[in-house]
Amino acid sequence: MDAEQNAASRWRIFARLAESTGRLDRLVRRALAEALSDAQLSENEFLVLAAYDDVANPPSQRQLADRLAVSPAQISAIVERLRQREWIDAQRDPHDRRRQQWRLTDAGVEVIHTAGAAIAARWSKLEEAHECTPLASEALRHATQLQVSPSSHSSKTPTSAERAA
Repeated sequence: MDAEQNAASRWRIFARLAESTGRLDRLVRRALAEALSDAQLSENEFLVLAAYDDVANPPSQRQLADRLAVSPAQISAIVERLRQREWIDAQRDPHDRRRQQWRLTDAGVEVIHTAGAAIAARWSKLEEAHECTPLASEALRHATQLQVSPSSHSSKTPTSAERAA
């Protein structure tokens, strides 16, 4: 009997967790879309730019597709739009010359920092208005603590010594 009660308790907890994370996802996505509307930037475009802000470890397009739960074709289209806007550019992978890596341009860095500030401001308003559950409030509190310093991004490719450090 205890095993049955334990199993029932676990699936109920899992159901509540799924419900809470679903609500949190909708809340965060809505706030993200609202914050990015002035920049004329989609949520996924912002997330791709944010991923390429990691100069030391830029993800492959396949990794981005996995992270964002979209198809590789959708990532290719997003990357092409960002390239056409001159927010990213390509360079050869120093470890595999057959592959290319994407990096933010100076204009891309400006876009990501401006959008990041708009997102932080929107999330602060959500929290102040108590529009979210305690779980969402906690997540938003952590998100607003994340600060992206413009000086933390460098458009130069790190050397192997810098990557190893």
